[in-house]
Amino acid sequence: MNPKTHRIVICAKDIMVITGKSERTARRIIAAIRLSNNLPAHSMVTLPQFCEQTGLSEECVKATIH
Repeated sequence: MNPKTHRIVICAKDIMVITGKSERTARRIIAAIRLSNNLPAHSMVTLPQFCEQTGLSEECVKATIH
């Protein structure tokens, strides 16, 4: 049996589930996180970066997307 793996990267679909926003708005949120963290255009956004930007707790977000 494989141990359960935990993702550290968040995507637009996850943000859609968490916030109830549309896909386009979720992509805008990711773009804003990249901009505020000085990340390149196609870099991945981590769960801690998302939580810091939105003010949500990591435990709450993990429980929602896992």
